[in-house]
Amino acid sequence: MKNQQLWLLLIILPTWINLLLKAYAFIGILGSNGLANKFLHLFGIGPVNILFTDFAFIFVATYIEIPFMILPIFNAIKEINPAVIQASEDLGASRWQTFRYVLWPLSRPGVESGVQAIFIPSLSLFMLTRLIGGNRVITLGTAIEEYFMTTMNWNMGATIGVILIVLMVLVMLLTSKKSEEKEGRLMRRRHLIARIYLSLTLVLLYVPIFYLIYFSFSSGENMNKFEHFTWAHYQTLFQDNRLLAIFLETILLALLSSLIATVIGTLGAIAINGMKKEVHKKTTLALNNVLMVSPDVIIGASFLIFFTALGIGLNFGSVLLSHIAFSIPIVVLMVLPRLNEMDMSLIDAARDLGANSWQVFSNVLIPTIMPGIFSGMFMALTYSLDDFAVTFFVTGNGFSTLSVEIYSRARQGIDLEVNALSTVMFLFVLLLVGIYYFITTKKNRRKNHRVIGGLVK
Repeated sequence: MKNQQLWLLLIILPTWINLLLKAYAFIGILGSNGLANKFLHLFGIGPVNILFTDFAFIFVATYIEIPFMILPIFNAIKEINPAVIQASEDLGASRWQTFRYVLWPLSRPGVESGVQAIFIPSLSLFMLTRLIGGNRVITLGTAIEEYFMTTMNWNMGATIGVILIVLMVLVMLLTSKKSEEKEGRLMRRRHLIARIYLSLTLVLLYVPIFYLIYFSFSSGENMNKFEHFTWAHYQTLFQDNRLLAIFLETILLALLSSLIATVIGTLGAIAINGMKKEVHKKTTLALNNVLMVSPDVIIGASFLIFFTALGIGLNFGSVLLSHIAFSIPIVVLMVLPRLNEMDMSLIDAARDLGANSWQVFSNVLIPTIMPGIFSGMFMALTYSLDDFAVTFFVTGNGFSTLSVEIYSRARQGIDLEVNALSTVMFLFVLLLVGIYYFITTKKNRRKNHRVIGGLVK
């Protein structure tokens, strides 16, 4: 398919929009007078009570996790050699047989990675049970939040947390099988069904976002019916000093935590890469991965117990320490591949030329792995900006982040100022993605031009 990078960015883009904003959109979409019931009314059905049901919770949770399932599967399929598919068809296999006996087995590692990527985080979606499930849906994550934050029965909350950890380990064990064979590239056939499926997926991903944007210009007080066009909600947003202060504090928190986590994570990745014994390296990586895939609700509850035991107050400092802690494993995973790909003869050559350890580190090692460091910092920044579950457990003394504020307002009902905020955030993310896409495509064109020029010469 042409413009694969653009399509991937379109799928990834909604994941950079705050999770709670998307959940907030579904309060309006699934409401008695929302978009879903208006669609059903075209067929003479309704109004149907969709919001605050098991179906609503499962549907919204599925919507949130869709991109995280698509990406691992895409990466797995991309590594399949098209010659294998072609050979299957040349031998008389039907499309179904090719899918069942060739494509599916080769792409299964991506499916397993996707299951691991979405199952474990889904255990932490207690905020959806409050906003979408209407407290009628109780999950393990909801129970932990209830025992820690409401009834204050930390012993029971910790017990349920252990059960959640056991489930996490079981999922990791069941989905940790590695395929022994890796193939080349994605089959380049163009199927109408595939294009239709991709289009429907993108529509599903973007409808809630544009639904919020649409009603941000309504003079009404809810998302049931668009009244008159107005900029009033944007004026209110930029005059809301408290919300602007929370926004700036969230940015400061994300920048500080990502910077500190990048430094610590980079040094940690270098230390892991330098381990001589393979057992020690694998053990350290396993511990890092456990922290990476642990449910947010477990991390938040653990830090709450930790800070309370040490007598550390819940404020900006506690939130900062928590964000640094869960960001470090992300940076390690981003930097390690660059270290593994690095030509170690560069370091040997620098030492042979008389460079000391600091000069080798600052002038050779760091510049070589800089792309991985920037990727790790960007991912840490993104995770920090979007985090809610961990922050919800460890915040206090008047400090709040944008996610916590949105959650608080959403629980009180529809507030179109939140719609205006979502529009501003979407445009900001869209600008960043546009710049990234422009830079990467320009680099690729230059690279291809150089390669072609070299071949001509």
